[in-house]
Amino acid sequence: MGDYAPTYYEQYFNYYFEQHPANAKLQDLESIRSTFNQGAYFRAQIDDHLHVLALNTLVYNVEDVSDDANLKQTQLTWFREQLETAQPHEKFVVMSHIYETVGNDSDELEVLWNEDSYLQSIF
Repeated sequence: MGDYAPTYYEQYFNYYFEQHPANAKLQDLESIRSTFNQGAYFRAQIDDHLHVLALNTLVYNVEDVSDDANLKQTQLTWFREQLETAQPHEKFVVMSHIYETVGNDSDELEVLWNEDSYLQSIF
């Protein structure tokens, strides 16, 4: 079969989750691994009521040249499913890499994302 070279996302999963003692103790690391290795998005259960949903919003960056439409759609479908199937007692903290816009020195908004499908699909 030859040598196995881990993918970019697998390397980061190993670094962030398996090599950091606190993260290695998270519940259901295999579930985290399955989505993280697809595109660096995941759900981590902190306690019985609190979960973190982490989104890879770098794929929406105006400077992203990969234009991975499959990752964008898969991640958003997953995100929507997490919210729609949540139990009433579950609460979520949503985190991401970049904001859609940011203020600049002239008090104008600078658009950082190349599309609005992210927000349109959520709300």
